[in-house]
Amino acid sequence: MEQAQKAGQPVSEYALTRSEIQRTLVATAMLGKAGIHAASTGIEHEDLPTDENGDRPDKAVVQREVMETVGAFLQENASLFHAKTAVVAGLGATMNRTMSWASEPLPEGLTLDRLLEDVQWEREAKYWGGIAAKVSDRGTVSFAGGARDSGHKVYDALNRPEGVAGKQIRGWL
Repeated sequence: MEQAQKAGQPVSEYALTRSEIQRTLVATAMLGKAGIHAASTGIEHEDLPTDENGDRPDKAVVQREVMETVGAFLQENASLFHAKTAVVAGLGATMNRTMSWASEPLPEGLTLDRLLEDVQWEREAKYWGGIAAKVSDRGTVSFAGGARDSGHKVYDALNRPEGVAGKQIRGWL
């Protein structure tokens, strides 16, 4: 609570924002890109994709894999709890590619850490402008859009390092 007050935000607004970010990250880690649109709704086991036999992953497996992946990433990147929802949505959908039930798994030999190692997480226009942020004529940055507005753009930038947006968020332009 003190952190929220120091940041100049009412405590309830800070808690809602943190809760929204956590929910978005877990929903997108569970559902992948489909989670970008489902992050603000209730998620049921039936929302998980089925495999070629029509089976869904075990609930315990889903819980364990999501918590391990999200927990490990946030342990090293705790400052992302101050990231905006669109960035977190794209990140969670990218994390989904490491799950055993992923419909679009990472290519063999590519790890999440390797894919994300050069991403510049700072909230700066040069990295996120036009992807997760809007930049005004005066150069001010607004992350006002949510997961649905920019989550797919973030996902594409995170997962396609060779693309223009992928290079931008990595500071390669």
